[in-house]
Amino acid sequence: MPGRCTSFLVGTLLLGSGVAMAQRNTVAAGAEAIGTGGTMSYTIGQVDHMVVTSAGGTVAQGVQQPYEFLVLPVEGIHAPPALSVSPNPTVDGILLQMASTPTGDMSYRLLGQDGALIRSARLTDERTVVPMADLPAAVYTIVVLDMGRPTSTIKIIKH
Repeated sequence: MPGRCTSFLVGTLLLGSGVAMAQRNTVAAGAEAIGTGGTMSYTIGQVDHMVVTSAGGTVAQGVQQPYEFLVLPVEGIHAPPALSVSPNPTVDGILLQMASTPTGDMSYRLLGQDGALIRSARLTDERTVVPMADLPAAVYTIVVLDMGRPTSTIKIIKH
């Protein structure tokens, strides 16, 4: 019985010490470099490095783990205009109201539940009335376009 206890204790100490040392490494040097382009941490003299990849993900062994954050400009994307639609739900029609006078080629499209075009017009003023009194009760979609590209899509309920 004493032999089993001793081998259990020695095995536990050996396994336990390996787990305790899992994230520790002796290196020659290391620091953090800071500049106008960002910050970078580095380690010199790391002797063990391994990357294991499988279907479940990637595991990288080592003291330093790489992270890179890039901020890239996006060209050709325009913010949608500040737009309000009232009343919604409606009986007779809606008022499209923009924060400022539309510039360029802006228009709206009123679409039915099946996506068919019911009516459309250019947006030339801050306030545009979209008549709907002649339409049956249903859910419609207003799409606001800027130079042919959709910028806002709003569901309208007609009673």
